[in-house]
Amino acid sequence: MLRKFHVPEATPTNWLDEFMRACLAALNKNYEFVCVIEGQDKLKDLIKAPCVFYADLKKDIFDLLIEKQTRTTDFFVWINREGKLVAINAHWNHTLIIHEGWVTPEAQQLNQWKQEALLITSKSDALILKAEPLSRTFTIGFQGKLLENLSAEQTALFLSNTFNSATCYTQPARKDNSRETQR
Repeated sequence: MLRKFHVPEATPTNWLDEFMRACLAALNKNYEFVCVIEGQDKLKDLIKAPCVFYADLKKDIFDLLIEKQTRTTDFFVWINREGKLVAINAHWNHTLIIHEGWVTPEAQQLNQWKQEALLITSKSDALILKAEPLSRTFTIGFQGKLLENLSAEQTALFLSNTFNSATCYTQPARKDNSRETQR
């Protein structure tokens, strides 16, 4: 006698959960990377990428692509706020980004990627995340500020608060080892 099999409905996965799992897997492989998460403000004129593909963010795809990511902080992974993986090996279109005049003396002492994170996040609603494999922490650039030495839990909470609510831009509770830098 033939029976009908019950096919369970696919449970939708939160792209932020997939993203954090992929980030932790990359940290376990000692991959340092920068990721730009585009908000409502479109960044396509500010970013150059060899290939743009708008794929759903899945851990397996991210794992594969992060291995192909150029290992410098000059290049980054580009994701949009809907969880679409837009491009890898992307970089800033420096002809459109003017560095003089906005950089404070304090910011001039920072790494180039941090200077760019402060500039871009002060002029747009983008979020820039850097994975630090040696300390196993994350740095987030958002709204013209840098939140440094965040744990995976703090980072996940910050991303969830930022991208799961259209108007909620709260900061996660930080442990004593985290620092904040403003431009």
